[in-house]
Amino acid sequence: MTTSIESKLLDDWEDVFKQGLLTFWTLTSLKGTTMTVSELSKEIARLTRGSYKPADQTLYRVLRKYNELNLVEFNEIMNSNGPKKKLYSLTDFGNKMLTDFAKRNIELFQIDKIKRIIEGN
Repeated sequence: MTTSIESKLLDDWEDVFKQGLLTFWTLTSLKGTTMTVSELSKEIARLTRGSYKPADQTLYRVLRKYNELNLVEFNEIMNSNGPKKKLYSLTDFGNKMLTDFAKRNIELFQIDKIKRIIEGN
């Protein structure tokens, strides 16, 4: 059983971890598809098994930054209920950066010692 101090420490660590992986989850969610911000938020929540659901405003802010960095692009489509919607997708550069990041960082989770920790051994 965890204490309140342990629980708070774990929650704080997870918050920092999740914020640090927002780019990874965003680019991973957009890999091979196009999405609105609302769809993207739902996909990130699905991929993280509900442990992380970024606010739409957070996603708008980072997508604007990623667009400036040429990681994502968007097309505007008509919306019968109001203003145009933006459909976001990865650029070729975004795909390359996602692959490079995964090879340098995510692949580390395949190391035997790390796999044993994940399995609780």
